[in-house]
Amino acid sequence: MRPYFLDGIIEVGKGTLSSIRQSNNRKQPTPPPPGRSLLAVGGSTVVLSADCCYTMCMHNNKRSLDSLIDIIAEMDEQELDRLQAAIDHRRGGSRQSTVLERREHRNGLLQLEGRAYRRKKDGELRERGPYWYFHYREGGKQRTLYIGKTNNPESVVDEKLGKE
Repeated sequence: MRPYFLDGIIEVGKGTLSSIRQSNNRKQPTPPPPGRSLLAVGGSTVVLSADCCYTMCMHNNKRSLDSLIDIIAEMDEQELDRLQAAIDHRRGGSRQSTVLERREHRNGLLQLEGRAYRRKKDGELRERGPYWYFHYREGGKQRTLYIGKTNNPESVVDEKLGKE
């Protein structure tokens, strides 16, 4: 366990943040300087100054995500429905599109998508379409070509982009 030394205050926006540096000694922790004490925080050691007050957050998202996935694996149907509703609410309850069909063509993907939109009069989420889109890469950038409603999207892509 390597100690973190707090080396003063750095102003960040309206608040302050203590700067942190790690000790290079991996095997033997460095003893704290005079007037400072050690504090164990989330598996790490922090060296505190006697005349300052520090607030420090340490996050290990991988560990908390793994434990969350373990909890989800044990949920029943009702709890999963509540979780899905919370996720939908967090994302704003709206999806951009629903992919109904996907097939490869030329150097990209043809997708039949139902597009979501929110009605102005009542705020209800509705879906339009389905419409065909062609997703491909050109010059290192991802491009999307609107094809529209058609029974033969491959021929429309060939017309719009030209035969190769």
